[in-house]
Amino acid sequence: MNDRKSEQSPPVFVGEKEILERCQNLVLEDLTADELRDHFQNLTHSYGKLLRQTGKITKIGDSIQRRLFNARKEIESKNQSLVAAQKKLVLKEKMLGLHVLVSGIAHELRNPLNFINNLSLVHTEIVQDLQQRFSKGDSLDEAGIAEVIDDLSQLAEGADLVHQHGMRAENIIEQMQRITRDPSRPYATDINLLLLGYLERVQNSHAESCPLPGLKIIKEIDPDVGEIVIEAGHVGFVFAQIFANALEAMQERFLQEPDYLPILGLQSKRQAQKVAIHFRDNGPGIPVEHKNEIFSPFFTTKPTGRGNIGLGLFTSYDIVHSYGGEITHGRTSDGFTEFCVSLPCYQEDP
Repeated sequence: MNDRKSEQSPPVFVGEKEILERCQNLVLEDLTADELRDHFQNLTHSYGKLLRQTGKITKIGDSIQRRLFNARKEIESKNQSLVAAQKKLVLKEKMLGLHVLVSGIAHELRNPLNFINNLSLVHTEIVQDLQQRFSKGDSLDEAGIAEVIDDLSQLAEGADLVHQHGMRAENIIEQMQRITRDPSRPYATDINLLLLGYLERVQNSHAESCPLPGLKIIKEIDPDVGEIVIEAGHVGFVFAQIFANALEAMQERFLQEPDYLPILGLQSKRQAQKVAIHFRDNGPGIPVEHKNEIFSPFFTTKPTGRGNIGLGLFTSYDIVHSYGGEITHGRTSDGFTEFCVSLPCYQEDP
């Protein structure tokens, strides 16, 4: 086998090697000047040939090196472009999630503010009516006194409602301040409060785009879940993404089946050293052929133009695993689509 290889590919510069061996033998032989001259000319010719071959190899090496350098520069440039494009896509997906959150907050704040504004107009009318009555200086009979008492009762009831809705708006703002704390440092967060807060916000923000008449929400909230150390904004993004997907899936089925009754299930449960949160919906479900793709980047089953680029669940997967948790999905025996998010319970800041 080795002899065959030697025959097929002889050593490099085998002729020059033979000439060198011949020159070494010449030293030991008694040759004339003409013979030495001939041998020297042959050696000079071979050496020139060797230099030319070396020059060609050097040029080829330089050319290869330049091509490698240019190829590396091109790869680095394309890699930078890909990184920049990826950052833009991730930012776009986060902005979509932020849009859902902001829309929900605006909807929640608008309700108490509408009550306060409307009640303030009613109170103004009542006060103006009372001013007109007392400005005349006429004494009030029993009927007049009863009307004044009724007006004052309305003012008291309205003031109480204004206070209630004012406290509701203040509570919304307080929750937002918790969520928008410094994201660079995790802190103890009431996971049940965070979960229910995002459910309400996403539901409100989708009330117009994904109306679901008769939506039934089943909540099984474990009071022993308590607080876990997380970055609330990041985990809230995961909750919002799953809620939004469930509502959109049920809306899709509702458009096809007018008699369909949408059901959304939500369960939190403490399990040893972790918290498990289950999300269930009776939408159309995830096609079997896409079962292993839903956490892949840029994968989406939604049609083009719906504002989705397929990074929501991919980003959620990364967020959950960054805490050492897990996110899984499947189809239950009763036909529900279920996502489960499990997070470890840290007693101290990691």
